[in-house]
Amino acid sequence: MAQNIVSPGRRERPGLQAGVVQAFACLGKTFSGRPIAIAKRALTLQSLQRQLLAGIPVVAAFKSLGGLSGGRTGIALNRVAAGLESGLTLADAARLAPQIFPGTAPDLIGAAEHTGTIPDMLDSMVRTLKLQAETRRRILTSFAYPAFLALSACLLLPLPRLVSCGPGGYLAGVAKTALPFLAIAGIIGSFWFATLNPRASDALRRIARHVPLVGAAIRERALFASLQTIGLALQAGLGISQSLKLGTIAAQDRQTSDAWKATALLVARGATLSAALHPSLPDDIAVSIGTGEKTGALSDAILEAAVSTWSRYQARMALLARIASVTISVLVVSFIAFNIVQSFLDVLNLGGNSQMDMEMMRELRGVIQ
Repeated sequence: MAQNIVSPGRRERPGLQAGVVQAFACLGKTFSGRPIAIAKRALTLQSLQRQLLAGIPVVAAFKSLGGLSGGRTGIALNRVAAGLESGLTLADAARLAPQIFPGTAPDLIGAAEHTGTIPDMLDSMVRTLKLQAETRRRILTSFAYPAFLALSACLLLPLPRLVSCGPGGYLAGVAKTALPFLAIAGIIGSFWFATLNPRASDALRRIARHVPLVGAAIRERALFASLQTIGLALQAGLGISQSLKLGTIAAQDRQTSDAWKATALLVARGATLSAALHPSLPDDIAVSIGTGEKTGALSDAILEAAVSTWSRYQARMALLARIASVTISVLVVSFIAFNIVQSFLDVLNLGGNSQMDMEMMRELRGVIQ
């Protein structure tokens, strides 16, 4: 019987190969399933809303946008259209495209389908996405000056090497100067990559809750997501219990979700929503909801409370961005000053023990005296 002969220096590792393949498969699944960029998602939903308002059927609208869009957006839209053609409800078809309809969006779309208010629901989602995009734009703009300082340091500090060592030495100096900034960018990128994994994201969120200002911002964002979802669900015709359940899911924060679960339990026992609100929720929300209950405009009151919560979140994030921007600017300027002083000392060669150094030190001492 023939036997497979394996050389002593070579060991087959089928388990390692399978592990690498599985890791890359998980990585691809993570990236392909992540939501599309906020601005692009808002544009897609707005285009869908306009086609529906023009009287185009839902399936035809999804097919049309899927044909016009490319990449993951087109694939997701065509998947929804195929689901609708196979007999799925709009909510179930939307769950096939988490890139466009993440979280509780399919449930809200499904509720709007029953009441015939899909365009209104899409309009509310677009306005929410535009709020998020504007906040993100302001935060990123705050880091424009530190980024300009870092780029200037990388390009200008090695300039003396261009004269002494030529282009090769200058490029080597640019690479050496950029190393600290690249390391910082790598750390930030690793944290961003970790947020794509739900478990890692939850762990980071639990740690960040204990950081001053950051924890409050996380709570306000979670509160906004839950209030917005509850208000839209009530507006679409869902009951208060179902709406609170969706709001609990939309929070994506354990403490906020627990607060809404406790509130839902009291509401199920017959209490009004304003009376059942958990003590950890802000008082102004209770006042707004109580007013909405008395005036018969509960969904509008909840949505107004969500907008107010987002304004507080936006202000807090702007403050955090300013603090981070100033801190990074100070560090970059200190780095530039240190390199300039070090280059000056290298030019004067004041760090050695040669006779010329001693004479130069005596001359400098005499000038100072």
